[in-house]
Amino acid sequence: YDCILLFHFIDIFSPEENKTILRNVYNALPEGGKICIFTPITYSKKRSVNDLMGNYFLNLANGKGAFYEVDNIVEWLENAKFVISSKKYYPFNEIFIVAKK
Repeated sequence: YDCILLFHFIDIFSPEENKTILRNVYNALPEGGKICIFTPITYSKKRSVNDLMGNYFLNLANGKGAFYEVDNIVEWLENAKFVISSKKYYPFNEIFIVAKK
């Protein structure tokens, strides 16, 4: 495989768990492989998606989830050694990020 998809996935886990997951994804991919992330996001200076959707959805899986800021997700990817290829924003505060090993 040359691409790993994480769709509505990282919002289920804590920041530390996401950092571990992204490092594992990086190690699993061949050179040139890609990760594609589609996830809800929040903005620090605007009303949060967490406020709009409530914590019920986020805590349903394991009680650790949250909607994260794009800068946090990008930082985690870069710390895992990924290079960001593209970011596309969607309505209702969602983003699609592609990064390459």
